[in-house]
Amino acid sequence: MHIRPSPRVRTIIVRAWGRGVVMAQSIAGAPRSAPPRWSIVRAS
Repeated sequence: MHIRPSPRVRTIIVRAWGRGVVMAQSIAGAPRSAPPRWSIVRAS
């Protein structure tokens, strides 16, 4: 089941996901050690 959300919903998801990544990087204090975007997308 691969549902393609509307552009508005996708924008909200991307913004929320981006904030989570930024918060995780700031907490870890190592932005360069973050995994690539595609590995995160495929894992979810």
